[in-house]
Amino acid sequence: MGRKFLFISWVVFSLSACLNLTMQNTFTNLAPGQWRAVFSLENEKVPVQFSVENIDEATHFTFLNGGLDTQSDQVDFWGDTLTIPFNQGTYLKVIYEVDKMEGYLYDPNNSFYPISFLAQQGQLNRFPDVRKDPVMNMTGNWNASLGTKDTTISAQLILDAEGNNVVGEVFWNADTLSLCGVIQDDILVLSGFNGKQVCYLNGQVLEGAISKALLIVNDEKFTLTAVKDINE
Repeated sequence: MGRKFLFISWVVFSLSACLNLTMQNTFTNLAPGQWRAVFSLENEKVPVQFSVENIDEATHFTFLNGGLDTQSDQVDFWGDTLTIPFNQGTYLKVIYEVDKMEGYLYDPNNSFYPISFLAQQGQLNRFPDVRKDPVMNMTGNWNASLGTKDTTISAQLILDAEGNNVVGEVFWNADTLSLCGVIQDDILVLSGFNGKQVCYLNGQVLEGAISKALLIVNDEKFTLTAVKDINE
């Protein structure tokens, strides 16, 4: 009887240990490496990329924006919920599994939020690579105009292209946006996320100018035209 009791006790202990291990793997582990996420801005799906690193039992997020990355090092796990805060007071709050997340970007000071967020782990392209040669070399400074229904704003667009890959920055008033993406034939598409602003640029390159372009920054929409500065 004593041996049978010990055997049963050992089985119960083993099952309990396995259950605890499973629960820990489900609710505390997040796959490291590269991830791809999509923010939803009205009818536009805005893809971004980020990396997850586990360093000294802490989890670090780095959103990749070409020239200016955005980091969050104070993430908080609570059950199956993950909160990722940013310096601007905004935060992502998601339900997560090892290789996926779904939730929203919140800003307590802005009624426009939340912004829907969906992410998956893996070496996934930000935008599809259809392997079409660029219609021109996009590298350089571009004099841009941002239009709304009420006004037109002067802006500066700086692009650095290597093959189909493009890194860019948009400057206007006191705002700076860092983006990256691709040019496929005559279609330029860029996106970025700086912790507060989700941004998306999609335009066509015609006769050496960027036209028929749309720039979205959170809930703001602009038409964009740009001409390359030939004096640089």
